[in-house]
Amino acid sequence: LPLFAWHSVPRLGRAERAAVLEHSCPSPHLGAVLRVAARLQAQAPKGADGVGWTLSLRQMLRLGRRVARHPGALLADVKRISLAGFMPAAARATFEGILRQELSDLSGGSTVAMDDLDATEQRGITSRVQDGFLDIGGCRLPVATGSDPRLVPQTKFFDIPRHLLRLREIMRDISLGEKHLLLIGNQGTGKNKLIDNLLQLLRWEREYIQLHRDTNVSALTVQATLVAGKVVWEDSPLVQAVRHGRALVVDEADKAPLEVVCILKGLVEDGEMTLSDGRRILRPPEGVTPPQES
Repeated sequence: LPLFAWHSVPRLGRAERAAVLEHSCPSPHLGAVLRVAARLQAQAPKGADGVGWTLSLRQMLRLGRRVARHPGALLADVKRISLAGFMPAAARATFEGILRQELSDLSGGSTVAMDDLDATEQRGITSRVQDGFLDIGGCRLPVATGSDPRLVPQTKFFDIPRHLLRLREIMRDISLGEKHLLLIGNQGTGKNKLIDNLLQLLRWEREYIQLHRDTNVSALTVQATLVAGKVVWEDSPLVQAVRHGRALVVDEADKAPLEVVCILKGLVEDGEMTLSDGRRILRPPEGVTPPQES
């Protein structure tokens, strides 16, 4: 460390964060995002209980894009993005109390408890495909055409209101340009079912890869296939998804070794990855549509 010249980079001030948000996602409700972020940072508990209270600039940008279209959902969005459901009971109660105080103007002054608010939104939510669009709870996305039916998931799904509400939130993120989604939950809660059903309704082609503790970096890019009695190395589902513009479902990502997670993080964050044979995955320039392979 003494070999390097040190430079300390300070946190952005409120005015600087406001300028970034106003430039990236202008909205009359950005003041509410800044206000709740400042209040949470000021009252964050010390130690582990304060995890999730401080909103990063990336989280604030995501909230800014959401509040521009769905201002009434900001209270639930802050709770979701901060993983409030995993906070200790006492810290969670304080956290939710701050949200109700700071965001009462956007929620119409409602004092409904968070869990009851979730139950209220579930009432009457439906799913339907009409005129080439999938509509879940008022959120619409176009259904793809020309998809290979062999690659579109087919699953048996029951329209449970709680699951439809989750699908609506996923669709809202997709409609706002989010390309990478993380689903968390206990085993058996239906995470794979949710995604497969959404892809089936949207008729999006899917590639699937399951990670485990023995997964290595090379397994992300190539896979062994038996063809005519011979072992042939082919592109992995990840590479196939990138080449053909398909959705990629990465299952059990939390069980992968650290080096594999780091490679995935670089691909998600930078849009770049070097394959074992020297080929490179690159993010296309802004506004440029990559050519489709036949």
